[in-house]
Amino acid sequence: MLRRRTLLQGAAAGGVMAAGGAGAARAQLVPAVAPTADERAVLNGMLEATVRKHGIPGASVAIAASGRIVYQHTAGYADRSSRETLTSDHLFRIADLSHPITAAAIFTLVEQGKLRLDETVFGPGSRLGSDFGAPPYAPFVEEISIEHLLTHTAGGWRSDLRTTKWPKTANDPLFAHAEMSRAELIAWTIKNVPLVNPPGRVWLYSTFGYCLLGRVIEKVTGQSYESFVRSQILERCGLPGIRIGGSTRAERAAGEVVYHSDEGYDPYDIDLPRMDSHCGWIASPSDVVRFLTHVDGFPNPPDVLQPDTLRVMNTGSKVNPAYAKGWFVNFGNRHLHGGLYGSTGGMSYRTTGIGWVTMANGRRYAEKKSYDGDLHLLPVEMVKKVKAWSQWR
Repeated sequence: MLRRRTLLQGAAAGGVMAAGGAGAARAQLVPAVAPTADERAVLNGMLEATVRKHGIPGASVAIAASGRIVYQHTAGYADRSSRETLTSDHLFRIADLSHPITAAAIFTLVEQGKLRLDETVFGPGSRLGSDFGAPPYAPFVEEISIEHLLTHTAGGWRSDLRTTKWPKTANDPLFAHAEMSRAELIAWTIKNVPLVNPPGRVWLYSTFGYCLLGRVIEKVTGQSYESFVRSQILERCGLPGIRIGGSTRAERAAGEVVYHSDEGYDPYDIDLPRMDSHCGWIASPSDVVRFLTHVDGFPNPPDVLQPDTLRVMNTGSKVNPAYAKGWFVNFGNRHLHGGLYGSTGGMSYRTTGIGWVTMANGRRYAEKKSYDGDLHLLPVEMVKKVKAWSQWR
């Protein structure tokens, strides 16, 4: 069983306590009311206008209130070349929106007494030991803990969130050495890519850290990352359809969109299974929203984690109080953006019980600020148009 004292001490040490768990239940909740016909027409038009403005192949939005899906809509195509109409059931690469799923799996192991956040990852006495090669490693590698990986405070291996180019940065090992297996890449990285800071000193967003968390899950459970997450998290949320995606167009899952590029890069030039625990899942927006309702701290539907656990998961670190463990937080609201070749997505979940996910099967890095920004701010403006929801502001 989870040691309540251990979790609460960790939260107190981490910095700002975000709303979640029992605290979230005291907030005024947005009612689970669908928009009126007139309001729905306005929302539909807003999505369709955004798709036209940016030439997005297809985009999908799902909004939940008080644990229920209250709005879904799509615009454009699942496959522009065949003119296949996009539906709310189509699956997308969710990219970095995979991080909260991985974090929930880690905290499940903490609750089961099989893992501690302060455990180190590499070297003697650590969780992974010498599975990816024996020391000596690059400087500071043996100091990295599970919590450092969750909070992006390991000290390096950075993904550049500001770049308008792909791949994101040469400093992120996950976008290097495509010829290597995941195990080979990890072994090479911890030997050859130095951390620029000691762990726990600075916040540097690192998808590689979430790749390592997947390997911790596998070591602790003796299962593949995907198998454990599907059985212990997703199936408990009633979401058996979420899965790790394939790399090539021929490996598309049934019901998965086609990814598009207008900038010359190949959206299928990627090893998605190698990126399983940080960018590998495919899901519909409503799937991701339903997952969020099971880690939101509200009573319905039931959460897959205990209230004290959710408080820790939603607590920012001292280094960066605006990032908790799996997502950004501000005043208890959780939000995250993700993108890969030919896809982009965003999620937000508010302390008042309203949340949303947007996804698109195209992306323009040259227009990243306006393209991504318009798509991810769209639900914020949508919520303002529905009288029953607008109280969240």
